[in-house]
Amino acid sequence: MTERSTLHRLVSGGALRTISLLISIVVAFLMMPFVVQHLGDRWYGLWIIVGSLIGFYGYLDFGLSSASQRFIAKAIHSKEEDVSTVASTAMFLFSGLSFITILVTIAITLSAPYFVENPTEQVTFQLVILILGLKSAIMFPFLVFTGFINAHLRYDIDTYVSVTKLLLRTGLIVAYLTMGYSIIALAVITLITETFGYIAIAIWAKKIHPTLSISLKKRDKKLIPHFFNYSKFTFIASLGDILRFKIDNLVIASYIGLAMVTHYAIAIRLIEYVGQLLTAVLGIFLPVFTKYDAQGKDEEMREKFLIITEISVFLTLLLVPPLMIVGKIFIGLWMGEQYSGSYFPLLILAIASILAGCNRVCITALYAKAKHSYYAKINLIEGGINLLLSLILVQQYGILGVALGTTISTIYVKAVLLPRYTCEVLELSFFRYNKILLKHLSFAFLYYGAFFWGFKQIDIDDYFGLLLFCCVMCSIYAACCLLIFSKSLQQELLKLIPMRILGFIRKD
Repeated sequence: MTERSTLHRLVSGGALRTISLLISIVVAFLMMPFVVQHLGDRWYGLWIIVGSLIGFYGYLDFGLSSASQRFIAKAIHSKEEDVSTVASTAMFLFSGLSFITILVTIAITLSAPYFVENPTEQVTFQLVILILGLKSAIMFPFLVFTGFINAHLRYDIDTYVSVTKLLLRTGLIVAYLTMGYSIIALAVITLITETFGYIAIAIWAKKIHPTLSISLKKRDKKLIPHFFNYSKFTFIASLGDILRFKIDNLVIASYIGLAMVTHYAIAIRLIEYVGQLLTAVLGIFLPVFTKYDAQGKDEEMREKFLIITEISVFLTLLLVPPLMIVGKIFIGLWMGEQYSGSYFPLLILAIASILAGCNRVCITALYAKAKHSYYAKINLIEGGINLLLSLILVQQYGILGVALGTTISTIYVKAVLLPRYTCEVLELSFFRYNKILLKHLSFAFLYYGAFFWGFKQIDIDDYFGLLLFCCVMCSIYAACCLLIFSKSLQQELLKLIPMRILGFIRKD
């Protein structure tokens, strides 16, 4: 695969993943009132409880999904390891996780009285848990094939399958809820559509890697410790994520009541959408870094790291500051003026989002270099600091205190410890790295400061006016950034121009 084709595949993959995420956000936004109306508050509440429990199943992989993707990508680009052996070993481990998932599902099913009091609702709860637990158990072995799709940079396949699943699931949900079915139907629809997606990914993985042969007999027991040595730190990092993102709502509910959880959740939801968009774009580069590491191309990896860092900084500053400027009016239009208090924690959390977004590529580089043990430790430290500060500050400042706890911990970990260590691992000048950040942050501060002043001079009271203002603001910012991008990034962007057009331009 040539460098140009690799770049095009990455860009198109990132664009498709972003479009897929945007479609998911829009569908979720539109479907929520429909589902609530047809299920009713009580049954929808039960669906949310089940969804929250199933959401924790993702932590049952103990980080093996990231290990699988890393080792498969490394085996593909290295002649020292057999790809089928690595994949078979991963399949063996994921099969064990499926068994654990079934045991956990049975345990939750038997614990139904602790979650639901009404006997009729207990039966429904148990059925839904069993169905969705089966879906999770089926999922784990198929993660091996997802690793192949990502290793070959075929993010287009993953996107097409995801969008197809989403549209199919949405259509079935609308049809069956309209006919009067309940959350059991939702669970069955989810099981069917997700299983369809897993099978489709497996078929495509076999097509793009015809020599792939997976058999439990081919597993290599010597590889298993390597998988766990890599994955255990991913699991530790996920524990840090729980402390950073899952605990704040419990702190708020305990100290200032459930009502304020909603206000804080609005701010968090908006910040999460930005984070998901960044992940959709930047998450595609892990196989690229892994390829350079496997081939010992350290200098190329450093150069690409700086380029992708600049892309990360640009996207972060393209998305977050506008949200800070128009956030108050948007919340009023979306949720109502009674939730305007969510704007202030949004401002505080946006600072943390900017710092985390600008340094997000460091995490990808550490995972590719198998140096993510450090990230796991500092992520856990960040989660602990966040919890401690939130418990202290919430008592005096309410949800603003919780937001401050998150932001303060992020400043220390994501803006100082993480980039400094990553530069040491890559043998890269910390000054050279920070020069990129300071250049874009300085420009963004001046640019958005001017637009904030302009925003205060006009009256916007509808979605159209808000959208128009944001489009103008972001378009001008993107155009200006083309002038301040590094020469390396400008050269990479030129490669995206079709050869015919580029030749015509150079001829003129």
